[in-house]
Amino acid sequence: SILGCLVSNCFLHVFVVADEQATKHMNELEKALERAYAAEKAMKDSLQTIEKQRQEEVELRKQLEEALQMAQAANKAKTSFLSNMSHDIRTPMNAIIGFTGLALSHTEDKERVRDYLTTIMRSSEHLLSLINDVLDMSRIESGKMILHEKVESLADILHVLQDIVQADIQAKQLHFFVDTMDIRNELVY
Repeated sequence: SILGCLVSNCFLHVFVVADEQATKHMNELEKALERAYAAEKAMKDSLQTIEKQRQEEVELRKQLEEALQMAQAANKAKTSFLSNMSHDIRTPMNAIIGFTGLALSHTEDKERVRDYLTTIMRSSEHLLSLINDVLDMSRIESGKMILHEKVESLADILHVLQDIVQADIQAKQLHFFVDTMDIRNELVY
């Protein structure tokens, strides 16, 4: 029975030591598992941060592409505007030059010269209006101008334009007629 007690104490001691070592290993495993969970969370956080940065870069690239397209469109519009403006300025200038030449060649006919001078005056006013419009557009773009609508007669506008282009038409031996009789809404803004 002493031998039985010794063996029993020995086994108990082995179990206690084994249990302590198992507890120690379990604690180490729990700590390792906690570190693994923390590392996994840190990796997920890093992946989310990287994905967020990637999405921000994609959005920024999209905005830059849109800005580039808008800049290219604005450049194209300015080129078109300058081309059209060049033509629009030449038309009244040609009228002024043409009708001045006609007036000089018909100095003996006062009524004819008066008509030519009237057309020269209208063409000059139109040219000045075009130049003022360009300046106004610059002021509008910079936010320094307020637009005011006013009533204009469409028939009057068409007749003034006809007078302005008349010198070019006559120089090219063409005919041009404007009919304003049946305009439904003559007054425009």
